[in-house]
Amino acid sequence: MLNKLHTRQKNSIQPLIAMFLVLIMPVFVSGKVNITSLISELPFNTTNIDYAYVQFVLSCAFIFVGVLVWLWGSKSKLLRLVLFYTFIATVYLVFGLLALLLNLSSFGSNQALTLMKDAIIIWSMTALTFSLWYWLLDSGWTEQQGVKDTGRQDFLFSQQTNKIQGWENWQPSYVEYLNLAFNTNTAFSPTDVIPLSHRVKVLMMVQSGLALVIISTVAAQAINILST
Repeated sequence: MLNKLHTRQKNSIQPLIAMFLVLIMPVFVSGKVNITSLISELPFNTTNIDYAYVQFVLSCAFIFVGVLVWLWGSKSKLLRLVLFYTFIATVYLVFGLLALLLNLSSFGSNQALTLMKDAIIIWSMTALTFSLWYWLLDSGWTEQQGVKDTGRQDFLFSQQTNKIQGWENWQPSYVEYLNLAFNTNTAFSPTDVIPLSHRVKVLMMVQSGLALVIISTVAAQAINILST
């Protein structure tokens, strides 16, 4: 049970769907809270490129390539793809949150709903992105692709701490890591899951901090908008 090499199918589709959701979500935020708003502020930005359109096309291209590699690619290509997509998802999250914070004051008195929509999208991106990192680190999937790791579990789930009838051979799937990330976003803690390694403890502190910033700053600005 302490061995972290859990059995995983190569074509498990759930993490792939999560990656694609994070890649496509920034397309649906307002013009004030995406990469376009940040690029437009750069001093060397003198072109009239529609960055929102470029972002959408790139996201669709990522999805198309991802499906092909996931279905027919080699283990090494699949691993590089997953790591690259998770990194891109993290970059999208950082840009989205940065744009949200920098543009809070630009939301007018009639844009409270737009602000809440953007905040929900960024909050969801946070949960999805960190669920991918937790899955990559703890599930044993990367080791199956040939990457050496510590050989130890990063998380201890409640089904692994007690002998529960019908759950003797249970191993966590991606859904467990998504639930963990959702709870961390909501309660700022792992609830019923125990983090064991330093790396996931650091990741959870970062995630809790990001979620707290999103909720506290957006709530404060929303109240300010509604009171004016």
